[in-house]
Amino acid sequence: MNQPELEKQPWQSEIGKTVITVVGKIGCLTFAVAAGSAFLGWLLDGLLGTRPWLMIVLFITSVPFSMLVIYLVVKSSVPISPVLGRQIENPEEVTSRDETP
Repeated sequence: MNQPELEKQPWQSEIGKTVITVVGKIGCLTFAVAAGSAFLGWLLDGLLGTRPWLMIVLFITSVPFSMLVIYLVVKSSVPISPVLGRQIENPEEVTSRDETP
């Protein structure tokens, strides 16, 4: 009982690659921001003798910063259509325009 292999559109593999890339970037950047803020807070707490307050404050303030980084990564990864001159919302509209002479 072999199922017929579905024919993939050319844009489907590109979307899959883009999703994997974006998820990888988001994961690494979120970890880097959290670890960096925790380390900086730990370092400043040691220098100023305010343990653990600066670490807690910097770690909490890293949450909105991480959200901003996630937004910027996703926004930069959304493809812009050279045909339409705007962000692609429906990949079918690009392929249908490319096929018409």
